[in-house]
Amino acid sequence: MFLTKGFAVTSMDDLVKASGVAKTNIYYHFKGKEELLGAIVDRMIDHYQSQALHIAGLAELPVAARLQRLVLALYEQNEVKSSLGGCPFLTLYTQTAGEWPEGKARIGRFFRSQRELVQGLLQEGAAAGELKPALPPDQLASVLVSAVEGALFLSHATADEGIKAHLLDSLSLLLQPAGTSSLPSS
Repeated sequence: MFLTKGFAVTSMDDLVKASGVAKTNIYYHFKGKEELLGAIVDRMIDHYQSQALHIAGLAELPVAARLQRLVLALYEQNEVKSSLGGCPFLTLYTQTAGEWPEGKARIGRFFRSQRELVQGLLQEGAAAGELKPALPPDQLASVLVSAVEGALFLSHATADEGIKAHLLDSLSLLLQPAGTSSLPSS
């Protein structure tokens, strides 16, 4: 409900009604909706990180293929989950950043870890001679994570599935194999 209705307007009574669980049971486990949201965010982070680490660890695949799989996995996850902003983390961050500093910190750590994972893959690809990125790995990792998050939002806001294809095409250009030109020939 936090992702579809919004954190501020979702009450504990709404959560009780939607879950079919007695209010006393919810309060037995959680002091309030902030603590419940924290548990939800932690579970989402664990799920996304587990999936990302699995994909990153597929050493039999080239780095570019692993990065594309990461992007596709994020899209698939977000097609299943309905959230107001396309990305559940972006949605929750914008809804709660001012009133839930702990959540802001958790979501910030998640995005830093995603950026570090992508940076590590870029460094691995460069060291193995698979990639010759035009930007340093830390900068390109920031660009890629930002592009994915922006594309998730735009896809959701505009209902344009072509944005996913544009992102994947752009990713292919940014991750040209070593020894190839990243610019089309004229």
